[in-house]
Amino acid sequence: MAELKDVVGALLKDLAQARVLADLFSRDVSREYAKDPLLGAFPVPRAEIREVSMQLKFAVNAVEPGKVDPHAVARERVPEHARELAQEVFHEFIEKHPQATNLLKLLGEKKLDLAAAMESAVANALLADPALTEAALRGRAEAVARAAGSELERVLFAEPELKRLVTRAQRPPALRAALREKAAAMAVRLVANLRDAVAAAEKLALRIDVSVTRKELAEAPEFVLSQISLTADIRNYQWVEAGEERGRPVRHLQPE
Repeated sequence: MAELKDVVGALLKDLAQARVLADLFSRDVSREYAKDPLLGAFPVPRAEIREVSMQLKFAVNAVEPGKVDPHAVARERVPEHARELAQEVFHEFIEKHPQATNLLKLLGEKKLDLAAAMESAVANALLADPALTEAALRGRAEAVARAAGSELERVLFAEPELKRLVTRAQRPPALRAALREKAAAMAVRLVANLRDAVAAAEKLALRIDVSVTRKELAEAPEFVLSQISLTADIRNYQWVEAGEERGRPVRHLQPE
């Protein structure tokens, strides 16, 4: 027995893999053509899969509620919130700091991407401990806030010279309190977003158990058989430059 989504997904994956194998073959053939003076004058053959239509017959054995992995949902949601928190803290405590010019100069000299470091630290801390995900699902934002605030403090105070400049405008106790406040606000947003996402996923999750093999279908009564038609095409994607982010080039995949 198999799930319908797995069967359809396997068919589409095999189509894409067929294109990959065809391209690999064309690559190898092109090398042989390049070596031969006569073949070098001929175009390299290449097979393209533009569109594929197929019909899949199956029998539905059962339709049951599917299981939702809250930790998988957290892995999707946490990085976004960690990024927003890091950018907010960087803007508030670095870019708006009275010593902003010196701070940014120091970060440049140290080659330290502080916002990225805070983002990574917060995201890793929240995702590394499954208990934090459980706490968030139970609505305990304070546990999430403590972990996030602790990571912010650790990264911000890790470099002594950076700590010295930052704390010129705000003493360490006041700064720590301000960081905890930012972390607490983020934790409330994350908890609400995570719980809503899990609830929505549970409503949509269905497990459709089907029979698809010849033997299974031969033994199934005709009145329980179903059929779906699939039409798929393979699109080509290419990497394109999309500007810069924090001084680093950003590339995205776009369809040709």
